[in-house]
Amino acid sequence: MPNHKYRGYDIIKSSRISPYTGKPEWEIPAEEDFQSRYQDTLADARARIDRIIKEEAAWKAQRPVILDGLAQMLVRSK
Repeated sequence: MPNHKYRGYDIIKSSRISPYTGKPEWEIPAEEDFQSRYQDTLADARARIDRIIKEEAAWKAQRPVILDGLAQMLVRSK
């Protein structure tokens, strides 16, 4: 059961007692937990980048049509 967050990761109270304070220490969950969360965020970032690239490609494909429409509007307004 997480008791605290550190940089978005759950931190739990350890069963280990600190020799300095005499209280339970906080510990970060096992490395594989970090790896799985990192992979999730990496996959999310890759999906976001792919979506941006596709949107950019779609915009570039529509760009001549948009510019042509703007040019026609300018010619008509004169």
